[in-house]
Amino acid sequence: MSDANDPAEDAVERSDEDRERLQHVLLEQIDAFMGQEGVEEGEMIELLVEVALRLRMAAYGANVDEPAVASFKYDLQQFRHDIEGLLREAKKSAEDYVEFIKQTRARQGH
Repeated sequence: MSDANDPAEDAVERSDEDRERLQHVLLEQIDAFMGQEGVEEGEMIELLVEVALRLRMAAYGANVDEPAVASFKYDLQQFRHDIEGLLREAKKSAEDYVEFIKQTRARQGH
């Protein structure tokens, strides 16, 4: 069921190709930031998760008509559900991803 005040509902519908392009551009920016700031992968992952949560919280505050603890908690639960869905999809494609890593390393001589 869709909530009229759900910040995720405001997301722009994009093609898969456009989402991949945006992800690539963002990853390039993140890589540059990591190099400039001397941030390691593990720390960057934690920072990005925290930033994602803060963005979701800001979206809730900006888009909800009547802020309430219950609706905020519901939105956070929806965010958790979205994240869990991404993790489920990653697990489903684990074999393909590991094979990709192996092939990439073999081409690089590892």
